[in-house]
Amino acid sequence: MGVRQMAAVVLRRRIVSHWRHLPLEMRQQLQQALLQRLVQEPQRLVRISTAALVASIAKTTLPRGEWNELLPFLQNCSKSSQAGHREVSMMLFRTLVDCVPKVMQPHFDALHLLCTQGLSDNVEHVRLEAMGAMAALAEMVQTKDHALKFRGNIPAFIKAVQQGVSEQDEDMVLRAFEVLDVISEKKPQILLQHFQALAKFMLQMASATKVELGLRDRAVVLVARMIKQYPQLILKHQLVNDSLKLAMALMMEKDENSFMDPNELDAQKVGVDLLDAVFMYLPEQHWFNTCLRNAAQLAQSNDEQQRKSAILTLAVMAERCAPSMLENMKGVMQLMVKSMSDQSALVRRNAYVCLMQFAQHLEPDIGEYHEQVLPLVFRTIQTTSEDESTRRQAIMALQYYIQALPEDQLAQYVKTMISLLAQLVDEKNDNKIRVVAVMAIGNLAKSAGKLFQPYAEATLRMLANFMQLRTDEALLVRCQATECVSAVAMAMGKQAFSKYANDFLQ
Repeated sequence: MGVRQMAAVVLRRRIVSHWRHLPLEMRQQLQQALLQRLVQEPQRLVRISTAALVASIAKTTLPRGEWNELLPFLQNCSKSSQAGHREVSMMLFRTLVDCVPKVMQPHFDALHLLCTQGLSDNVEHVRLEAMGAMAALAEMVQTKDHALKFRGNIPAFIKAVQQGVSEQDEDMVLRAFEVLDVISEKKPQILLQHFQALAKFMLQMASATKVELGLRDRAVVLVARMIKQYPQLILKHQLVNDSLKLAMALMMEKDENSFMDPNELDAQKVGVDLLDAVFMYLPEQHWFNTCLRNAAQLAQSNDEQQRKSAILTLAVMAERCAPSMLENMKGVMQLMVKSMSDQSALVRRNAYVCLMQFAQHLEPDIGEYHEQVLPLVFRTIQTTSEDESTRRQAIMALQYYIQALPEDQLAQYVKTMISLLAQLVDEKNDNKIRVVAVMAIGNLAKSAGKLFQPYAEATLRMLANFMQLRTDEALLVRCQATECVSAVAMAMGKQAFSKYANDFLQ
């Protein structure tokens, strides 16, 4: 088997460059021999390699009007009682549609029939290739008749995906998403007749905790695209609440590592993305009051995951509907301040994510709550027993809150802030803490301006020490310190900083 497979691979790589130099009779003999090999080969891997060789030759011959026997041969294979024959026919049709679409365009009806049969095939490999052929077929839809016929395949397509999900067939589901990506991006009108069924299935799939998270994320991405492209259909089919429930459920899922690696996919991020799509593309009157009420109820829960989802909901709402949030500022601030002192580090950490969003999007009103907010921020930052990621998030929130404070209010806190932040950049602290602390000092200098001048000289000495660090671990601290110097220089003014300029340039 290994020799036959290798022979097919080598031929595929070499034959195209030599094909036109071969005598016509030899080319015809090779073509006939390859078709015979496809139906006679008992080993699947060799058949697949042979099919790839056939496709390679067909790319050259079909556009020239040669090898007319190939397409009828593949149609016969698709009707074979042997699953291997049906599989290679689907595989080759898909490849040919991708490679020579103009040649295959007149055969749309035949390909459509093959896909319909393949999607309901009782063999997994055949269904998988039929799914791939669907993606290729979608690219060929050009007329209303094509769209109508393709649309008729959607129920069988959804059924095949459902079967793939129930059997935990990841390859099948991934191939299905490839098809849906093509359709939703290039031919979205094809999905309209089955919009509700498809949307509900994607919502159901995304809510299935036994399904791999990456696939659930793909389902949410598709739902978000449907919300963006056809918001009126989401409203018509009353899918808003279903989408909100799913988003909340995802945000409530427990994930111990979500803050350990911010680049790693987790259910919380998936839920936030869906919530953001609802808020961005659907009219506010269809979700604002519901979300605000849900957040208030969940904030009272004994379950930390539910309290976390409440505060995250407010964070996303702050970005997408700031005017309405400002009208309800007293109530939402009560929820956030309560979360900042929650017994759960998970809730506290996300409360500081929320504070960061509030500081960016709910100015200037957020500054009026400094007497409630800042003491809690300071306490979290100073508490060495506090979870480090929570302390780091609190410092990041402080950076933004500093910018939201009017000068008269900021003046009350400059001394406390610079003293606290200077302690955080001590070598005993984690480098991640030190980096965000230096960033906060820079923001404080920018926002405080002249108010920062009494602390500028001592700050510059500290930054100069950081800029001389040479270890790899301290590289980010050094980079951030270099940037911070410019903020301090601006706060001091040109004349005051000039006596330090040469030292820092060196």
